[in-house]
Amino acid sequence: MLLTGVAGSLAGISRWLPTGLLNALADLTAGRPATDFLPGLVITVVLTAAALGGAVLLGDRREV
Repeated sequence: MLLTGVAGSLAGISRWLPTGLLNALADLTAGRPATDFLPGLVITVVLTAAALGGAVLLGDRREV
């Protein structure tokens, strides 16, 4: 997750990161097409699934 912040400083990659969705609502109401936000949405879903999967794997290693 820290690497997404570092990668956000690169111009070509920034539209693929979750931070690219921060102004999505304002941009959509201004007439920008929703398809411009699909790369960031896909990466957000993938990173969320990976984080949840990692949490489950780490949780399974623990004894209760």
